[in-house]
Amino acid sequence: CPVEPPRLSLPGSPEIRVVRLPNVGREGHSWAHHIRTNFDSLADAVLFLKDSTFDYRFKRLRMLKVPPFRVLERVTELGFGCFRRPEGALSVWHDASTLFQYQLSRYGTYKGTYMAKLNGSLAPRFEAGSAMAGFLRTALGGAQVDAFLRHHFFPVCYGGSFGATRERFRAMPRASWGNLERLLSRADNLEEGHFVERLWAGLLTPPMPAEWVEGFARGVGGNVLRGGAKLAATPYYKGIVTSCCCRDTRR
Repeated sequence: CPVEPPRLSLPGSPEIRVVRLPNVGREGHSWAHHIRTNFDSLADAVLFLKDSTFDYRFKRLRMLKVPPFRVLERVTELGFGCFRRPEGALSVWHDASTLFQYQLSRYGTYKGTYMAKLNGSLAPRFEAGSAMAGFLRTALGGAQVDAFLRHHFFPVCYGGSFGATRERFRAMPRASWGNLERLLSRADNLEEGHFVERLWAGLLTPPMPAEWVEGFARGVGGNVLRGGAKLAATPYYKGIVTSCCCRDTRR
């Protein structure tokens, strides 16, 4: 960035509209902007994809990509689909109280940040000033965060690329999407963008049924990454369930 995207013309396809936005907030700002501005006219299903979705620079993560047809199947069946499956035996589920403590002190780039070059100065600070829970309370309100914590387990779709139905997006008020968009406009390389990456699945899927939680918690036991795994020197998977009992969690 900033690079003008090529104009695409696909035979038999509807017109492709390119929307130019400030280079802020990582991909989450663009997704929140689209949801807010098109809230009343969203398509039946919306797919959000980053340019690195199928060509990620880490081979171990490229191996986790889910093809579009499979994501569409899950969106149709479940209302939400993620373009990246969990690594190895890791789960999509996270211990909510541990996940919401997530913080990231820095996130490097190869050539510095766009805003620093644009301004000819130091980039805006990376840190959000609070852990993920504090950001959530500002964006969505304390009642919503408390509701997440009551469910104990929270799903995460890593990678920032996913799809969901119109109904799932509209289950959250338009004003909340606007709050996310506003909070992500602070800088281009910012901690809040990593918080939002960990939010999409939980915001756009129903919580784990209450009658399942106790059994699932027994199966999980202590198999939760409290300190986080090391990936690119970050606590990337903080709170993730590393293994669980495969018995019926409803018992």
